[in-house]
Amino acid sequence: MIGVNKISFFSAAALLSLFMACSNGEDTAGVLTETESGKTIAGIITDTEGKPLARARVYLTGVDTVDYHTYAMDSTETADDGTFFMKSEGDRHYFRVLAKAAPESDTLLGFEDYYNSTWDTGWPDTVHFEIEVGAPAFVQIYLQGAFSDIDSICFHGTFVCAATSEKDIENGYMTVRNMPAGLVRKYTVWRNDTAHTSPFVDDSKRILPGDTLFWSGIVALWGTSVEALSISIPQNAKALLDSAGLEPTLNNLIVPVYAPKDKDFDLLIDGWGSTVDLFTAEQDKSAEKKYWAMFDSVGTKEQDAHWLLVQHEYPYKQWNNIRHLYSEIEPHTSFFDSTFVLHTPSFAVSFWIELDAGAVDSTDNSDRIEIFSAGTDSLGFKIAQCEKDAQFICTTIQNGIDTDSSDNAIYGKAKVLDGDRHHVSLVIHEKHLTIAIDGETIRDTDLKLAENFDKDLRYIQVGDEHLEDFIVYYFNDSIRRDEDKDWTRLQAWLMAFYEMQNLLY
Repeated sequence: MIGVNKISFFSAAALLSLFMACSNGEDTAGVLTETESGKTIAGIITDTEGKPLARARVYLTGVDTVDYHTYAMDSTETADDGTFFMKSEGDRHYFRVLAKAAPESDTLLGFEDYYNSTWDTGWPDTVHFEIEVGAPAFVQIYLQGAFSDIDSICFHGTFVCAATSEKDIENGYMTVRNMPAGLVRKYTVWRNDTAHTSPFVDDSKRILPGDTLFWSGIVALWGTSVEALSISIPQNAKALLDSAGLEPTLNNLIVPVYAPKDKDFDLLIDGWGSTVDLFTAEQDKSAEKKYWAMFDSVGTKEQDAHWLLVQHEYPYKQWNNIRHLYSEIEPHTSFFDSTFVLHTPSFAVSFWIELDAGAVDSTDNSDRIEIFSAGTDSLGFKIAQCEKDAQFICTTIQNGIDTDSSDNAIYGKAKVLDGDRHHVSLVIHEKHLTIAIDGETIRDTDLKLAENFDKDLRYIQVGDEHLEDFIVYYFNDSIRRDEDKDWTRLQAWLMAFYEMQNLLY
């Protein structure tokens, strides 16, 4: 018997034809008569509108215990009223029935099984099946987690198998076509010519006619796509990566996305089958539901992310990369929050501001507009209107030059108080400072920080003005990689972060 990983993909229709050819051309070959001993397998075959189908082919299937391929044990045709009848000894606890109908030129498929795991419970004399046949389903299996290294897969009782190709490996997923509608309980995968059978049992997969399903082996996730969206690194951020000769990928990129309108969904997965952390902003008054999605990895090639309806209970958990998130935040809002205590100074603050400084009297330094501050007067940082230039904001860091000085040093100056809408980002990551205005880096430098600098940053204060999409979030080590020679990847991250937000406004 040829191993599955050695053969090319067979559709259900092709395999069914193969089994028919092996029956010496007799349409009823192998069918047990009513007078023979065994259990009665009976039922009705209908289309998706509940109409009984005459002359549909019905197979009682088994699975070979050596190569785990499905074979037809018995077969018959439905009567004019769509009913069928077979006798079989079968498995005392497991019967699988596959139906095939071909009205006009389309092949419709349906599959159901009967499973009884209680050994001391006897079978009924008749096992009844009601099978709906319809357009075959399409399944996309992401080659991660449990499926990261599989050569092929077969679904028990369905005649459906698929083998991975080099293109599948490049895409990060394999496709399974011609899946019959119904309830699938078991499958076998092959790795290096070794079979591994995985029963679903209590986690069976319900397939509807014409479904497009997505299956991730990382979290044993199986669901139907409600809507798709395409994600890729914006052009300006890509240009930054290209200029430094860096691999064009950004990790943990925060992307604002709108949820599908008037559609139920459970979660969002990326183009590699990983779940995407979703965060909602407090005080969001917009008509559309907006999420801040954190993607594990984004490249220059578009990836299709999918909003999924999950077909079984899924213990989804959000992580804590985003600490504070407000769609709108009022002036003089304070946080004295223990969750903001940082063991290492590796965090970012970003927000949108729209303010015309011309209406503000800044001749007196006491009237200087304060935007945002974190820490104390001796340890921390502050973003405020510059003392001498009313339309500019300046970023100062207390004790950011050396551990013996408490003098303020200006680390960034940008013209943003001009009545236009601007985006501000400040990052302190591994004692490195990057400040970006509207995605453009205005300061990028290393810092000499006091040993206890990060411990006082839990005291954060929004200043005199209204801010939009105010976010405090953590960076992790993947933002800058060990092989990177400088901080260009971080700058590209901030540019992409700004550009993806700007697309929504």
